[in-house]
Amino acid sequence: VSQGVFFLPLTLLLLHHGIVPYEVAPADTPAFERVFLALAKVIWWVNAAWVLTAGVRVFLIFERRPREARLIQDLVVGVIYLGAALSVVAYVFSAPVGTLIATSGVLAIILGLALQSTLSDLFSGIALNFSKPYGVGDWIVLSDDGSQGRVVEPNWRAPHLLNGTNALVVVPNSWLAKARFTNLSSPSRSHGVTLGIRVAPTRAPSAIVEVMHTVLLSCTSIAPTPVPSVQIKSLDAQAIELELSFRVRDFAAAAA
Repeated sequence: VSQGVFFLPLTLLLLHHGIVPYEVAPADTPAFERVFLALAKVIWWVNAAWVLTAGVRVFLIFERRPREARLIQDLVVGVIYLGAALSVVAYVFSAPVGTLIATSGVLAIILGLALQSTLSDLFSGIALNFSKPYGVGDWIVLSDDGSQGRVVEPNWRAPHLLNGTNALVVVPNSWLAKARFTNLSSPSRSHGVTLGIRVAPTRAPSAIVEVMHTVLLSCTSIAPTPVPSVQIKSLDAQAIELELSFRVRDFAAAAA
């Protein structure tokens, strides 16, 4: 708000005195006046960039997903500052922006060849951020090696996962974009669990099933819906093998 309150009077003041920030000063302008006009235009363009970036950040805060949208936020802010810098070069210093862009294009090709893996992670991160296959706090399982973890921070190069042993796992975006993984927290946080146990056949199977069902319904860590189930898988002289099926409210509670 403060940036907008400062930017609006500044714009009106410059236009009132005939200073148009997006026009080049006439060639016959005195040197001292040219310096003053250049300084005023630079201040205007810098404030314009600040107002736009502040609007982007405020919008993401209202969306209540500032961490998930960090990649998009950084990308938009970078484009805004790049546009402001090129505008200053064109309208303040009267430099040929086309030549500058062509020269920077050659440098970009050289840097692109030198940073292929990094750029691959960068664009893969942008693609993953748009498709949103996971978010902060989601548990994902990688199909290749079976490793799993909770997403704690997505960034430009590699998201950070916190596994069950409280160790940090870093997975490059380029590898994650091509790999198969399962999001255990989507479409909802609840997670189904199947547990197999063996019980000595000291009681009738129906009595053991009833006791196990009562245990599942009495556990506060287990979601009451859908109703937990107990099934007899096998029965012999040594043990009764049961399969307990239930649902927990979050994958992190499955181990408990």
